Amino acid sequence: MAKQDGDDILRVQRDIAIAIGSSTELSSALEKTLALCMEIDGIEAGGVYLLEVGTGCLRLLSHRNLSSEFVNEVSFFEADSPQAKMVGLGKPIYRQHIDIAPSIDPVRQREGLRVLAVIPIMHEGRALAFLNLASRQLDDFPAGTRNAIETIAAQIGAMLARIEAEESLRQSEARFRELAELLPGIVFETDAQGVFTFVNSRGFEFSGYGPADLAAGFSVLRLIAAEDQQRAIKNIQAVLAGEDLIVNEYQAVRKDGSTFPIVIRSAVIVHDGKPVGLRGLIHDITKRKQLEQQLAAAAKMDAVGQLAGGIAHDYNNLMTSILGYANLLVRRMPAGSANHRAAATIEQAAERATDLTRQLLGFARRGKNRIEPVDLHQIIADVVELLSHSIDQSITMTTELRAHSANVLGDPNQLHQILMNLAINACDAMPDGGAIAIGTANIDIEEASGDAVPLAAGEYIGVTVTDNGVGIPAAQQQQIFEPFFTTKNPGIGTGLGLAMVYGIVGNHDGRVQVKSELGHGFAITIQLPICPDTVSFPLADSKTLLATGSGTILIVDDEPMVRYVLQEMLEAIGYQVLVAGSGSEALDIYRTDGKEVDLVIIDLMMPNMDGRACFAALKELDSQVRALLSTGFSLDGSVQSALDAGMHGFIQKPYEIKKLADVISKAIHGQI
Repeated sequence: MAKQDGDDILRVQRDIAIAIGSSTELSSALEKTLALCMEIDGIEAGGVYLLEVGTGCLRLLSHRNLSSEFVNEVSFFEADSPQAKMVGLGKPIYRQHIDIAPSIDPVRQREGLRVLAVIPIMHEGRALAFLNLASRQLDDFPAGTRNAIETIAAQIGAMLARIEAEESLRQSEARFRELAELLPGIVFETDAQGVFTFVNSRGFEFSGYGPADLAAGFSVLRLIAAEDQQRAIKNIQAVLAGEDLIVNEYQAVRKDGSTFPIVIRSAVIVHDGKPVGLRGLIHDITKRKQLEQQLAAAAKMDAVGQLAGGIAHDYNNLMTSILGYANLLVRRMPAGSANHRAAATIEQAAERATDLTRQLLGFARRGKNRIEPVDLHQIIADVVELLSHSIDQSITMTTELRAHSANVLGDPNQLHQILMNLAINACDAMPDGGAIAIGTANIDIEEASGDAVPLAAGEYIGVTVTDNGVGIPAAQQQQIFEPFFTTKNPGIGTGLGLAMVYGIVGNHDGRVQVKSELGHGFAITIQLPICPDTVSFPLADSKTLLATGSGTILIVDDEPMVRYVLQEMLEAIGYQVLVAGSGSEALDIYRTDGKEVDLVIIDLMMPNMDGRACFAALKELDSQVRALLSTGFSLDGSVQSALDAGMHGFIQKPYEIKKLADVISKAIHGQI
């Protein structure tokens, strides 16, 4: 090779080095290398193949001076092909083209290629790519040409490895940033001083800060509330020192000054063995905190409800004696006498106390008095009609009943009571007048919805009562359902209204939601399941004339006062009475006198043998036994199970003599 030829080769090598140095992508660098190799004497055509990592296949990346027909035949070789196995040895190959690709000889003949050089581009023992260079004139490449192209391949291996590493790093960074943008929380990186060096766009949405703040040098401490900053500094130092703190919770501050709770998970960034910053995730846990508060409030309400239910049960036993004897005294005293008036006053006071107890039982979620299909739209219409004649004329009431299905299964009296209570509360919140709106809508609820009081999946009706009154501050909204809590002035209300609403709605398999802001009104929504079937329990609630009767009734109750007053009430309306203080005593009596007993009244809650067990034992003695369940609770699960077992009905303590007489008469005569 002449000296000029050597100079040309040096120029090509220099130009290749410059071209590769200016390239940022492996494919571009290889294409430039192939183009410059075409300037070497005798090399007229060629291609560059990439060796696929993992598969070992050869894929043509770029080509020069080759026909499309030929390129189609040689664009890809499987890992087990002769061509791939040959170049896989990692050594230069110089051969007649027909020896390397005999299967495409007709195509090769039309292409006119005679000799082929396959030169691996290596780095640290690994093949990055292959230069395939061909001549249509030479039968073999001279030694000078071989040395030149092998020298070029050796020189560019390290440069191509650098480009490959940089390209891989860029791809990795791109993947990181794409994933960071997809994550729901804040993805961040900081330097060793805690200054953000990267924040995903979600971080700007959370905080209200923007890219300009980041570019100006934005410290993570600016995102932390003042009361938490010292703890944050200690935690940052601990993570940089190598401690694994996993999760830290702080109060964060947005650019507008508003605060919100966050959790930070972070790890140290290490370069050359030294900590240089932090990398991690920030999650806004506002929703989680709200759910935790709701769950805690629900648990508190359940606990208070258990207490209220227990108190109401014992209170009902006491009121049974007071109201029962008051009923009897009113009947026995001459009308218009001082004693009659005193007895009537006691009776009225006892009835008011009984209503208070029912509210406690409603809050305690101790059951419904009746279960039947109820049209909430009709109840709303009744409430609006009733209040329209009694509320201040400065208050307007409107309805927007958009629910296509408004039937629910429950107690019409209790549902009327809660809607009336909500409407009256709305009136009380607007002493200077205002507007009340009652609206309905059907709601499809999916199971396990993200609420502290989850509902079963299905269709519900939502009833919302809205006023534009004084509103309730957020701090008090978790307390409004607690018994005896009230925002009204002293002497106005008992503080049981919303507690009762909460309990009754919960016992009807629904939930209550509140939205209010001080000075901007109040909205409360009850959600109840749509009625699936028409089911009815015909339980007496008669206010008709006193029904007298005859026959023998067995009373089973562990409370002496209840037994005494019930016995006198039954005897007063014509019945003979047997009494038992326990389930076992009742069985003994029934074994002896069962044939004479027309009806058994059994208390639900008794020690050793409760009402359900007593009834089951009586049925073993007499499958036709007639029995009523007596309880201080309402129609809850335990009462319902007793009714399902065959009891003929139930009567709630404290007894009112007219209701008692009516229920007993119907039970004895098989009307319930």
